[in-house]
Amino acid sequence: MMPTVQKNTSLPPSNCRPSRPRRDMDFPQELISKIIDETSVSPLSLRSCALVAHPFVYQSQMHLFAQIEQEDESPASSRRFSELLLLSPHLALHVRSLSLECNSENWDTVSTILSAVSRVTHVKLLPKRRRGRGLPQRMRVPFRAPFAFPSLRAIKLSDYLLGDVVQFDSLFLNTPELESLELENLAFKSEEPEARSAPLTGASAPVLSKLTLRHMARGVVDSIMDWFTVVDVRHLHSLFVYDSPISTALWLNALTLRDVRIACVDSEDTRPDMSKIMSSSKPHDSTVLALKFLFLDPSTYDNLPKIVRVFDDLHRCTELETVMITFNRCNDYTYVSRFDTMLRVLVEAGTLKRIKVYLGDTDFAVPSLRSWMSLLDAAGVLDIVTAEEFYACFPE
Repeated sequence: MMPTVQKNTSLPPSNCRPSRPRRDMDFPQELISKIIDETSVSPLSLRSCALVAHPFVYQSQMHLFAQIEQEDESPASSRRFSELLLLSPHLALHVRSLSLECNSENWDTVSTILSAVSRVTHVKLLPKRRRGRGLPQRMRVPFRAPFAFPSLRAIKLSDYLLGDVVQFDSLFLNTPELESLELENLAFKSEEPEARSAPLTGASAPVLSKLTLRHMARGVVDSIMDWFTVVDVRHLHSLFVYDSPISTALWLNALTLRDVRIACVDSEDTRPDMSKIMSSSKPHDSTVLALKFLFLDPSTYDNLPKIVRVFDDLHRCTELETVMITFNRCNDYTYVSRFDTMLRVLVEAGTLKRIKVYLGDTDFAVPSLRSWMSLLDAAGVLDIVTAEEFYACFPE
């Protein structure tokens, strides 16, 4: 997830730069910092601060360029930003979060930006900004050489077509600090690479802590979990899947996962494809023994028992502390009562502390839910949460 820093989505035209800040004004550093903090929510205010006096320039630039998002702009915006970095390369050192449209048409411009932001920690790349509903057509990746991001901690890649998993794996050769990987709607031309890479190199391979999968096919996910060598994907602490298979990742990370979040897709024209969520070529003995937080958005009531079955009905998840679930559009309360009975075992064992339920757009009242989940309600662990609290736990 991107850090909470000021987003700068528009840069001033090079021919509209105001006069230089004055150098003959002296301010206490504490005052400068306080003024910058107070105005950091407004890019225009920060630009004005930078014009007051020279001592304001550095801190104003730090805030202005901390987060750059170019994916919502025209190609000219990225080109203008690239030209700015060429003229003032020190500005690239302030960039910590970067979001770009990156495709074969603008690769020359984008490659200049990527090579300049050596201290970036969060990167998001996609070929084209999404418009309308549905998944866009994938585009070939324009980048061939590995990313050179020595400080990179999180990266999101969407809507790309790659050659195979070996090519994909090699992109992360120069990302020693990588912790979080988010993949959305990616595909390989070949799911079976021609040759296996060298085995994991122990301490030299960055250990991924968080993996997010959105709209990913089983073959692609299995290839990543089986063939990745540059990045260790077998000691995850957090796993989020949205309309993607989960079994293989659970099976390979059963001893280390602490936080698992599962969401199914249910739009007006399609029902959740549970075969995709559950599919795997691996054995289904994927009980997550160290799991502490479980988030479930089954979309429809009949998906709940299918998802829970992956966790061996939860009875072996003896360290589970919090479960958050939505009963959105629920119209069969047999499953709700069964879930109540299932979780009661963990409550009586003394580990489960909170069951947080979001009712979404359901039409039944809170008292009815408490009666259907009477065991958890009597134990004092049942909470009915607001939409705000629910979506705060739903990964963006």
